[in-house]
Amino acid sequence: MNFLEMLVRGGTTMIFLVLCSVVSVGVIIERMWFLKRSRVIPGRIINIFDSVDIAEHPEQVIERCEKVSSPLSNVLKTGLLNRGLSKTDNIEAIKLAGRTEMKLLEKHLTLLEIIGVISPLLGLLGTVIGMVEIFSVISHMGVGQAAALSAGISKALITTVVGLIIAIPSIVAHGYFDRKVDALVLDMEKYAAQLIHSLYH
Repeated sequence: MNFLEMLVRGGTTMIFLVLCSVVSVGVIIERMWFLKRSRVIPGRIINIFDSVDIAEHPEQVIERCEKVSSPLSNVLKTGLLNRGLSKTDNIEAIKLAGRTEMKLLEKHLTLLEIIGVISPLLGLLGTVIGMVEIFSVISHMGVGQAAALSAGISKALITTVVGLIIAIPSIVAHGYFDRKVDALVLDMEKYAAQLIHSLYH
């Protein structure tokens, strides 16, 4: 059975399952690229702490952050632009910038979570529809219509399997990306703390 035959035999529910699979794959590919460590925490920004006296040359660091755009750059630049504030106020400004960047890092992850939940339910819906068709055939034609009965059973099994095939990778990917975001945010907080120490030591 090829994909088109599976789609047809699965019924209307399969259309929604295919849409879920397309969205899930798209989100996974996009997040794999967006959450690369080298993109979120570039080496050229980390090197600033070893190569530049931040307190003496803040403008040089700001210029570097503007050239190398990244979530970490944006957080550090916020701290540098607010260096005239008190330490407490600057920390609050950095925390706000960090929360903003964290929202961007978590973008679309809710979609994966939703797809992981609804895909098995859509598969179950297809199963129920298939079973209804089976009992409808039995009530009208009796149990001897093997071809008609097998069509309903096939629809029920196909949608269930496809729903699980979509849900399992979506849930695994959501968990992986969620942990990765936590790790990246923790590293960003570490470098933000280093920046505060350099500015207010």
